[in-house]
Amino acid sequence: MDEAFDDDEPELAGYVPIQRTSLYRQRRQKAMRILVLVAVAALIVPGILSTASLARSTAEHTCAVYVGRYQPRAVGSATHFDLFGPRGPGWDCYSVDTAGTETFLVLLGLIPSAPLPPSELTNNS
Repeated sequence: MDEAFDDDEPELAGYVPIQRTSLYRQRRQKAMRILVLVAVAALIVPGILSTASLARSTAEHTCAVYVGRYQPRAVGSATHFDLFGPRGPGWDCYSVDTAGTETFLVLLGLIPSAPLPPSELTNNS
């Protein structure tokens, strides 16, 4: 019993294990990657859509107020989002006349806000 115990198995002498992943593991890894991408998209896309919808709605209401204030004879208002427009990126406000012609009125910016009051109403004099 005092003999040295040899752990080497004679059947495994010279065996070099292959470092390949199994087909099952590759499929599982690919499925997990796809699942993670879908989950991340499911978290991000609704936020982007709701932000865009809120910006569009705010731009439409703000433009309607500006057209009513500065172009009282206009029959309507229109907003367009220009990413590479001549005035820079953002929402443009147009007044619409009876012929349907759109006339640029004001740039509302990337994130439109509520309409600003006229300067005559903000002075306390």
